[in-house]
Order: sequence, then C-alpha cells, then structure tokens
Amino acid sequence: LFKGDKLIPTENLVEELRQYKDNDEVNSLQTAFNIADKSLASLVDDIFLGMTEIEIAALLEFYMKINGSEMPSFDTIVASGPNSSCPHHQPTDRKIKNGDILKIDFGATYNGYQSDMTRTFFIGKATAKFKKIYNIVAVAQNKAIEAISIGEECKKIDSVARKVISDAGYAKNFGHGLGHSFGLEIHEKPAFSPLNPSKIQIGHTYTVEPGIYLPGWGGIRIEDSFLITKEGLHRFTNFTNELIELNLSASKES
Repeated sequence: LFKGDKLIPTENLVEELRQYKDNDEVNSLQTAFNIADKSLASLVDDIFLGMTEIEIAALLEFYMKINGSEMPSFDTIVASGPNSSCPHHQPTDRKIKNGDILKIDFGATYNGYQSDMTRTFFIGKATAKFKKIYNIVAVAQNKAIEAISIGEECKKIDSVARKVISDAGYAKNFGHGLGHSFGLEIHEKPAFSPLNPSKIQIGHTYTVEPGIYLPGWGGIRIEDSFLITKEGLHRFTNFTNELIELNLSASKES
C-alpha cells in the first residue's frame, strides 16, 4: 500500500549510481574480460581459410560459453574484407580468404557483468595500406589513453583521438564516439563523445575504441577497456592490440 503523499520525478537516478563500480563489480568484470581474452586466443588458433563470418562468430561464442560466459554481451561482430568498413556489421556467409581484413568485436558476460573488446587482424601478409591505417588508429588510441585523467571532460578525450585521425586525413571515416562505459549493460553512462562534458571519476569504466572505415576497402578498430582508479588506469583487456598477421591454412587439419 502506497502511503506517501507526494511523488517526486527522477531522471537517470539508477544510471548515475551505476557509473561507479565497487570491488565486487570490478571482480566480475575482470572475470568476464578474462573469459573473452582466453576465448579469442582459442579462436585465433582454430580458424581457417574458407570459414564464414557466421561460423567464426559461432565458434567464438562457443569458446566463451565453455570458458564460463553466461551469454555474449551483444551480438558478436565478425566482419571480413570490405564488410569490415561497416562499424557494426552483422556476420554473413562471406568466406574469409588471404588478403582479408578480419575485424572481431565481442564480449562475454559473468555474474551479469559484460565485457567489450575489438581486435582487427590481417589474413596473410599485411599490406602497406593496412599497416598505415592500423598505425594511425593505434596512435589515436594510445594518445587518448594517455590523456585520461580524473576530472577531465569526456569530450576532451574523444577530441584527442579524433585529432590524430583528422590530421591523418580520415576525419570523415571515424563516425562514432571514442568509447562508452559498461557494466550490467554494455552501454552505460558516461561516454567518450564529442558532445559529452561529463567528467571522468574514480570508479568509472570506459572503452577506448577509435576506428577508420573506408567503404569498399575495409575498416580497422582497436578497442580496449579500462577502470578509473585513484592509482591510475586499470586495463581489463589483456589480449595484445599489436598488429597481428594470421597465416591460416585451408582447413583446420592442413
């Protein structure tokens, strides 16, 4: 029975509270990221030429499940070749082949807490163009990470990465925000975006995921995830974000 005499409207009350992760939440998040790291390592060892994007996504989700994930954090993104130019491409029956870019964006869930990471590989010997674009994205990510500090505005961090990409001539090819918070939902507040004046605080989580997407050629995104602590940044993701060339066989047994 409601006994109050007045209803007071609220806005974003729960969302504001969820910005700050406690130790139990951090532990669950780290477990989710560990599951994702381990699963990606297994995937890279087991994929082969001729697999479809759908098959790769299914195999990755299988590994996450047997490694302890309750469910994928979101629909797994596997994008190969020119499909990788779409930031949020959904897997198709396109088969991977030598010379392809392979972009994988995915996450695991543990105790309801969700991880998020993206890695972009090259199948075979990386081309000069791929190396060039990959390096620009990596520099943008590194500079943004270096700029993260308690009390800094989220839009400032976005601008740091965006300037690197813009100065390289690809301003029009980075169309999404630099990153977002995560926890019980894969997108929580606050976010690194050009218009967000929110300030970084202890207990916040953030992805840092710059990208360059060139229609008809492909796209490269590097995404790592962090916790803001009084000692500095805690990195959840451990899988290397260095450029990786995948030398795949025509079948798993070859």
